Amino acid sequence: TPCVTSSKPDGWAFNSSGDCCEWVGITCEPSSSLRLNNTARITKLELVNRGLSGSLSESLGLLDHLRVLNLSNNFILGSIPPSIFNLVHLETLNLSSNHLYVEIAHSINSTELRHIRLEKSNFAGAFPAGFGKCALLQQLFLGGNYITGNIPDDLFHLLEIQVNDLYASLSPTLGNLSSISLRIDS
Repeated sequence: TPCVTSSKPDGWAFNSSGDCCEWVGITCEPSSSLRLNNTARITKLELVNRGLSGSLSESLGLLDHLRVLNLSNNFILGSIPPSIFNLVHLETLNLSSNHLYVEIAHSINSTELRHIRLEKSNFAGAFPAGFGKCALLQQLFLGGNYITGNIPDDLFHLLEIQVNDLYASLSPTLGNLSSISLRIDS
């Protein structure tokens, strides 16, 4: 991903070299040998509570080494681009407390995802599909949305899942789990 100073967002702190790896909220792979042709491998994009507005760009999917995407507590509108759920190295996705007023309509294919935080984002519609592909998933926070229907059975086959914040009907498959810590809220 080439970094040019003309693409720097207004108000974003950076040094005079224009190296986006030194911008606040961006982390790149530490090895300088990975920088070829003035490119850098961005591994973390953490812009929490920065007053960001607008929609998420499909081009976020081009950050193919991204492990952490945390854009929580902003004013982001619209849908989550499908390309985000195809990032093969993505481990943490936190888009909580935004204004994503559309349903999650596409499948989740990022098999390395461990932490998904989408709570309080005004999602509506059926429970998202594809969590069963996230075999390493440990945390899933979807509370404070308008999700309808049952929790899909494939979610109850995830062995690593530990912490959840879900508000939906429980599946009979819940009884197949060998170990569960469950808090039922009224």
